[in-house]
Amino acid sequence: MAHEVAEKSTTELRPYQFDFTGVLPSTDATLDAVSTVLAYDSSGALISSTIVTNIARTGVILSCDLQNGSNGEDYKVVFQAKGGTSAKTRERVLELRVRNNPSNLVA
Repeated sequence: MAHEVAEKSTTELRPYQFDFTGVLPSTDATLDAVSTVLAYDSSGALISSTIVTNIARTGVILSCDLQNGSNGEDYKVVFQAKGGTSAKTRERVLELRVRNNPSNLVA
């Protein structure tokens, strides 16, 4: 189940981030370098290199840019954060809907 849902067009570059404050232990001020973002298509195939770019870690915020995608496809984007001190791993899931006519735009 997704924690959040977002929409973008096939040509849009959309920045996205999850803040892991309160999700990771309070002893974690930073994320470990292995923290990453993975993307899967609706069949479950790993397609991170197609959708995810510019992964960054700032404090306990994990961010990336979401690009490309096929019109009408829904993607599962998994933000995997590992605490720099606690070494505990937590995940947040984004459902990314790619639509050339997103529902928040007036046709």
